[in-house]
Amino acid sequence: MIPPVKPAPLRRSSLDLARFFAAFGVVVAHVQAAPRDWVGHLSLALFLILTAVLAIASFQKSGSYSMRARFWRLMLPWLFWCAFYWLVDFDVSDRARLLVWPQNPWTVFAGPSIHLWFLPFVMVAGLVVQPLGRFVTSQGRLLGALAVTVAIGLPAFWAHLSAGLPPPIEQWLFAIPVYLFGLLYGIALPMGRAAWVVTALALLTAMTLLVVQPAPWIPLSLVALVVFWALWNLPLSGPIPQVLGRDAFGIYLMHPFFLLVIYKFLGPDLGWLANALLAFSLSWAASMAMRRIPYLDRLI
Repeated sequence: MIPPVKPAPLRRSSLDLARFFAAFGVVVAHVQAAPRDWVGHLSLALFLILTAVLAIASFQKSGSYSMRARFWRLMLPWLFWCAFYWLVDFDVSDRARLLVWPQNPWTVFAGPSIHLWFLPFVMVAGLVVQPLGRFVTSQGRLLGALAVTVAIGLPAFWAHLSAGLPPPIEQWLFAIPVYLFGLLYGIALPMGRAAWVVTALALLTAMTLLVVQPAPWIPLSLVALVVFWALWNLPLSGPIPQVLGRDAFGIYLMHPFFLLVIYKFLGPDLGWLANALLAFSLSWAASMAMRRIPYLDRLI
């Protein structure tokens, strides 16, 4: 019988800080909207790794992973913010267009604002947490799972860049391998084999650079995992990082709305840094306010 491994602690102040800065990176990426984006991919990869590692640590701690509780934890915000952004879009764009059923059926997994794709993705991706956690219980199985993830990741990364697929499929193709590597990293940590996961992702990165037309985002999932590795061992304590990290999800959900508000009142000539800082600050303030209101606090 394989002895149970002791899971890593779920709460680390350095991870809260990483979540906060990753939220700012997403805001910057959406302000710049650069075709050769790297800030958004790096921030998104860090979000995915954080989410996956904490999910597998939760499974290791309790021996199970309750999909029902996590489904509703994400479904309620997703439904609310879908309705919210649909009304915003209805007010500021072609109303007749919004009353027509979308031609791309995958739109249902994104909603009226593209950044909302992350919530249904995490809901679906959560289905693999418990099976993977129960299967990968030895170093041999870890190596096998890493090999399968590299095999999945290469065509997924190629399609993310080259296939021209509609959203949110394009986003999911980047997210699937990164999330899987995050899960395997969380499994490898108690085994003392975290370096294996980093090495496997480095291999995938090198293979992608050879096969896919070079793009700035290709190495960034590896960079995000190395950053996570460094932050995991960072001796950081105190309540401030936890306070900052608590509002990262709310900032992520609300920043597109405040970008619209800034554009309406300040116009398009505001510099990207001032725009990002203002949208981030307003989203952060709104998130903190919502946390103080019963029921609304469940939506962020």
